[in-house]
Amino acid sequence: MARLDDAHGADPAQPLTLERIVTEARALLETGGYSALTMRALAARLNSRPMSLYHYVRNKSELLTLALSDAAAEIDWVLPRGTPVERMVAVGVEVHENLSRLPWVVPILSRGTNIGLSALASTEHFFAAAADAGLDDAAMLALWRGVWYLISADLQMQAAAAERSRDERLWYETTDSECVQGLTQVSRLLPHWRELSAGYSLQTSIRALVTGTVLQHRAAGAPASSAAAQE
Repeated sequence: MARLDDAHGADPAQPLTLERIVTEARALLETGGYSALTMRALAARLNSRPMSLYHYVRNKSELLTLALSDAAAEIDWVLPRGTPVERMVAVGVEVHENLSRLPWVVPILSRGTNIGLSALASTEHFFAAAADAGLDDAAMLALWRGVWYLISADLQMQAAAAERSRDERLWYETTDSECVQGLTQVSRLLPHWRELSAGYSLQTSIRALVTGTVLQHRAAGAPASSAAAQE
């Protein structure tokens, strides 16, 4: 059995480093999510002692930020082209595509306490396009939040679908139309719910939200930039 080093509680054959700590933290997050990452569990993976980790990170929150930053640094964020609306839609789609490959990230970001700083490049691209569309600061941030809610909700629903067993049925598959006879539109759509859901497009939803916000802002008399006027 490997001996733990007295100074840092680590296996001398594999010295404890911040890089190793972040790598193993990501491994825990990828397999078990937010709740799986504890200093005790991480120390066990590193053949170390929990207290030794505090020589490198102050707490779990700092470790989460490092893990998010490490993941974000692997993403090459593309500078969007086109009209302001097209650029904002492109950013939303790109964020969704990248996070779909990192399902452990969304629940952490949704807590609102940690972020990978390099991922803010996508936010900057979105804000730049929103400014070119003539949105003021409040509208810009509100729109970004709305797009983020669409993205995060879609990814969380995908994650939930992946965890469902084959014998589990969705609510609209087990609801009898007679039970909702008083709800005219619901009862009408119920038999077609699955096929309509299959045709859902996140990109279309993001575009509708972005376009609607820009048009509403202009109608309210907010000044639009020359770039926005060309849309």
